[in-house]
Amino acid sequence: HHLVRERGCKKIGYVSGPVETSQDAKERLDSYRFAMQENDLQVDESLIAYGNFSEFSDEAVTALLTNHPDVEALVFANDHMAIGGYRAMRKLGLEPGKDILVTGFDDSPIALSLNPRLTSVKSDIKEIAYSAVMSCEDLIEGKEVRRLVDSHLIVRESSNPDVASGL
Repeated sequence: HHLVRERGCKKIGYVSGPVETSQDAKERLDSYRFAMQENDLQVDESLIAYGNFSEFSDEAVTALLTNHPDVEALVFANDHMAIGGYRAMRKLGLEPGKDILVTGFDDSPIALSLNPRLTSVKSDIKEIAYSAVMSCEDLIEGKEVRRLVDSHLIVRESSNPDVASGL
């Protein structure tokens, strides 16, 4: 929503984790699709690249940006994938946060060490752990478990050029 409503982006790529083996990756990809639809933007499957939740996302990002040089923003399913994304963008002559806006997920310490600092979504790890423990009995009894954990956006320079320039 931030990229569309606050930054005016229309063509937003997504770098997913492995949806075949990770429920988190599947849920985050579903959230991207939902947000695009909620903002009246078409979900273009060719704007979705697949990585493995590691910093080695260079090839996936390079392919996505080569096929879609007009992408305005990239959303990464976690902060670590943005490391490779930054490398790939720079090899293509693009500066993260200026030529292409970038967001991540997890608000890991990596988000603060990247240059520009990475906009990310933060979830409370204590709440996630508590929810997991509280779900154990339901899982053992074979019940379906669906718990939501609050999260919020931490806006930094990678998705807000005005912050980087001091405006």
